[in-house]
Amino acid sequence: MNKFTREYYSISKAAELLGCELDELLHKGACGILPIYVMPKEWWGFIFDQTYTKGRNTSYGRTPERTLLRDLAEGRLWAGTVQFFEDGEEEVTVKSIWYPPNPETGKIRQVDLDIPVVFKKTQLYVFTKDIENLSFETTSQNEEGLNKKRPRPQSASSTELTPSDLVDEITKIAKPIKPAETTEASGKNEDRYMTMEQVCKLLETSRSTINDAVKTNRFPQKLYPFGARAVRFDKSEIIAHMQSGRTNSINTEARSKTDKNAKRWSMPESMRGTNAPQTSQVTPTSASSVRERKKAETEARHQKWQAKYDQLRAENPKWEPSKAIKRIETELGVPSKTIRNNIKIR
Repeated sequence: MNKFTREYYSISKAAELLGCELDELLHKGACGILPIYVMPKEWWGFIFDQTYTKGRNTSYGRTPERTLLRDLAEGRLWAGTVQFFEDGEEEVTVKSIWYPPNPETGKIRQVDLDIPVVFKKTQLYVFTKDIENLSFETTSQNEEGLNKKRPRPQSASSTELTPSDLVDEITKIAKPIKPAETTEASGKNEDRYMTMEQVCKLLETSRSTINDAVKTNRFPQKLYPFGARAVRFDKSEIIAHMQSGRTNSINTEARSKTDKNAKRWSMPESMRGTNAPQTSQVTPTSASSVRERKKAETEARHQKWQAKYDQLRAENPKWEPSKAIKRIETELGVPSKTIRNNIKIR
């Protein structure tokens, strides 16, 4: 009996029927193998067609065509959009939708939405025709996705380690985890490297600090032995870097940079009035006097509008109230709605 009884399914239900992980379907969508859709709800947008653009400024050689998206089949996402979900994002803003190629030229097209929409992972759908013959053979791309599911390493000991203990501590933190299918040679290669998360845990520092140090050649360079998205560091280089004592200088520089930015910032004048030390104690009496002064200023302003309105009505009896209010708006620069709400219309 065919287990697929509907035309389409939510991506979580499809993963359940196929007996695979949701991340595997997202990975295939991010690679462009599996079309993934969202449900449009009367979305308007312009069809962007490269055939009718001129140069790099993308100015159209003819009037852009508008369209209305309302069916699931019209809500196909780009593979690059699905990639955000694969990377762990729970919500993704969708600004453009895949659109069938131009039948005349074969150029790729898309619909640029008038209003971007935000979608969650639970709002993704796939069609039965796309998943009923889907294959899940293990490939190098799948292994890269499986590597993301490795458990987080335990935090390093806060006590200072000697060079002899350092190797044991790194081995404990960067314990290799075998992929779904691996060989003895690949297992040895994996043991040579550390992930970015493991290095940050070991050095008790942030990703940005590591990245800044790599850019200025003050830290071992990033390696990509398992794919373009799998960042690794050579374990022997990390050990040598820590034994040389240069790691402490990186953390010290990061802290001094933060302190320098804090000192450089000065409090705006608009904030100093509320946060600066008070020269005299604020009492309920002084606070109420401020309120009374502001209230009196507001009443005087409203009386000025009322007097101006009465004057214009007396000089021009045939004028409508709206015309008199419009004249006050022009002379005083106050919105007509504000004037109308604070005077008596006679």
